[in-house]
Amino acid sequence: MKKPHVLISETTCIDHLRKIRSLGWGRMFCQRAITPFEGELHGFDNGAFLDWRAGSAFNEKRFISKYKEAQRFHAPYIAVTPDLVARGSESLAHSIAWRGRLNNWPWYLAVQDGMTVEGVRDALPLFSGIFLGGTDKFKLGAFKWCELAHSEGKPFHYARAGTITKLRHAIKIGADSIDSSFPLWTHARFDRFSAQWNYEEQQNELAFLELERREDVRLRAGGARYRVMHRLLGREGLPQGNLLAICGLHRSNDHMVTAARRLS
Repeated sequence: MKKPHVLISETTCIDHLRKIRSLGWGRMFCQRAITPFEGELHGFDNGAFLDWRAGSAFNEKRFISKYKEAQRFHAPYIAVTPDLVARGSESLAHSIAWRGRLNNWPWYLAVQDGMTVEGVRDALPLFSGIFLGGTDKFKLGAFKWCELAHSEGKPFHYARAGTITKLRHAIKIGADSIDSSFPLWTHARFDRFSAQWNYEEQQNELAFLELERREDVRLRAGGARYRVMHRLLGREGLPQGNLLAICGLHRSNDHMVTAARRLS
């Protein structure tokens, strides 16, 4: 089973750069200064997802500015054609219109909720590959999009592979490349991600998933305790400046209130 090329979110951390050089990975540039090192197989994102997440329309002016900046360097491994997040067939028409305004870089078509295989197949000759966007539910159908790309002789990119589970999914279906911010959260997560990518830790894959599940449960439970204690300490008229530390050290609400009294 082949390993997909990995693009991590833009970083200037010296340790991260050392690791991605040794692994042969690259970075996906979008917001920060575009600074690929020599030979880096990097990516160029259009920024539409960040605009959408901020509740804004696609910032065409910013995109053009970053596009001009990116052209000062060697061509990217992958470039994402402007799209309209969560707007299906409208986004497809938007990307087709934009493709005629762009150079001969490897411009990928972002597929997402509301698009059909038939519609994308008709447009695919204009693009260099398929870029899997969309919701988590849409990503469950990644295989059919990967199959479509490969049947047309095009590469397939699995976007926002933000968990070990999604990394494994991308590998299993035969994705040619992925992007992820997961390795940048901590150095330990970088090592977990690269180990899974390298298949060195396949025997521990279930343990990885269980650790991930436990961490998610712990974070959700911690948030609930924080909200409960915020109300309790307010009712008791006690200071809340050490609330996070209190929640982390004491298991019961009574113990947390007692600790808050001692700190006040």
